Amino acid sequence: VSYVNFSASDPFGGIDQVLNAVSSGEDPINAFTKGVGAIVEPFVGVDIATRRMSNVINNTDDYGKQVYNPEAKFEDQTADILAYMYKVFEPGTATSVRKVIASDDPVNEAIGQATGMKNFDVDVSEQFSFKMKELGDRMRDARNIRYEDYAYGSSNFKPESVAKANEALMAVEAEAHQLYMSAQRLGVDPAILKDHIINFGRVSKDRAALITSGQFLELSDIKQ
Repeated sequence: VSYVNFSASDPFGGIDQVLNAVSSGEDPINAFTKGVGAIVEPFVGVDIATRRMSNVINNTDDYGKQVYNPEAKFEDQTADILAYMYKVFEPGTATSVRKVIASDDPVNEAIGQATGMKNFDVDVSEQFSFKMKELGDRMRDARNIRYEDYAYGSSNFKPESVAKANEALMAVEAEAHQLYMSAQRLGVDPAILKDHIINFGRVSKDRAALITSGQFLELSDIKQ
């Protein structure tokens, strides 16, 4: 699948990112931090911005000092956060030049940096395999819920733990099925997708068949 990303050329894109970040905040300081992070990230890069945001959320800088005084007024806390976040700024031109040099397609990257429009090619099959690895871990975690309050030496799981495991597993497998159907609509061979479910999702062939057909088989109370 090939597409052109116009988001960077949207004059309101930065504002949208800030509003989305703020609206997802759990508390005023967390919301403020995410909003500032959305502003800073295009200039300093994801890694640096993420580390700085993590430091602010934990209220500890790289040297173990407080970023802000949690007992101070909100405006004083935000002033300290702004000062801390903006220390990482570098000239935007330097960032753009580095991205062009490091890119596999310098011409496309240069056009993207100049106009805000970039061409992207996506290997849907490959992306599906990456996603199935993540979902495979989640399915394993869901199945392990059966072991909550499990009495070792017994051959049975507690019904309430099995019920919670089934609820969690059904949600993850439903997500896998939706991705499977979407990838098919984008032209990937169903057989390849099923192999990805088995190999990257680390499930049995029978379980993979259930996922591809949108069916769900509940886990048993009996340890097998």
